[in-house]
Amino acid sequence: MKILFIAGHEFLYNPQNGGQQCSLRNYNLLRSIFGDKNVYLCMFSNYKYEHLFENEKIFPTQKNKIQLLLNTMSGRNVCSRKIKKEVINYINYLKVDIIFCDSSTIGSFLKNIGRDAVRIVFFHNIEKNYAKNKLLHEGVGYIIPYFSYSYNEKHAVKAADFCIFLNERDKKQAKQLYKNKEGYILPITFNDVYAEKKDITGTKSKTILLFVGSLFGPNISGIEWFVEEVMPELTECMLYIVGKNMESRKKELERVNVEVIGTVDNLSVYYNQANAVIMPVFFGNGMKVKTAEAMMYGKNIFATQEALEGYDIEGVRGRGIFECNTKEEFVSQIKANVNKNSHMNQRVRQHFLNKYETGAIEKDFRDFLGRCVGENIKDAETIE
Repeated sequence: MKILFIAGHEFLYNPQNGGQQCSLRNYNLLRSIFGDKNVYLCMFSNYKYEHLFENEKIFPTQKNKIQLLLNTMSGRNVCSRKIKKEVINYINYLKVDIIFCDSSTIGSFLKNIGRDAVRIVFFHNIEKNYAKNKLLHEGVGYIIPYFSYSYNEKHAVKAADFCIFLNERDKKQAKQLYKNKEGYILPITFNDVYAEKKDITGTKSKTILLFVGSLFGPNISGIEWFVEEVMPELTECMLYIVGKNMESRKKELERVNVEVIGTVDNLSVYYNQANAVIMPVFFGNGMKVKTAEAMMYGKNIFATQEALEGYDIEGVRGRGIFECNTKEEFVSQIKANVNKNSHMNQRVRQHFLNKYETGAIEKDFRDFLGRCVGENIKDAETIE
């Protein structure tokens, strides 16, 4: 059986943001289930790889904002008209059995490829609503992406034989917008890479709080609110802000008890020294990858409803994971439930292992793929 994985963005080289990490998870799941030799990759990226497997093919994406604007205005989003034709010809030449489209933002490609294949679309977000949120919170610059994403998403749903969503919210929104059939839910998961560190460093005299998030609209507005409203009430705490390009907000965010670290190569150092993780995210779409990551490290988590969207926290609600949506809730819950001498909540970590470690969902995903193709899928080792 031959499978094509088509991705609209780079995710193999140093995946940092949630979308990249989720795409890598999806790709590796398919390779684990079907075998490396049977999964072909088609990815848009400008990174110059020194080595790729023969079934991994990279196509160039836009190199500047003008090209991005032109591609988005044309509804292609990721490439020129010439490259799109090359991609379509390449995919049709492969004659695959399954096409796994890893984003609805490139849904228009499905009009011209794999008509004899089973076509599966994975929704990182409901992109129409994602772009709408960008319009509302970040300005009119997202009006063109709004129409382009909507166009592609509509074609993605129309062409798909099966749709995969991160959570029930996205599944319901897609049904309301596009009247699509029932979809499968594949939540955010992580491979367990936790390794306990004994050399805990940092401010020993204070409780250490951690915020992890890149320079991204919902993260920025959430952490600005938290620093202004909550941290003045938590004088016994020290907050570290870690995430790609967050150092550019150092001047605006730093306080006596707030330090901006920004971009780092290794997040585990900061997770291991933290007594708790805070997630003040008030708007967004899909699922927040950093929630599962914090669970993996066994952290007490203080998060808004949005940051917990899609996660089943029964069993750890109020026992390691605390929903907080107001200043008063964050302050009172953190003061009551954080101990500066404790860096691990085993209950939260076990919850991660049971529900959000990738191995825990692989069998169910394999069974779903079997239903898609109408047959039982054997172990990768036995697939020729």
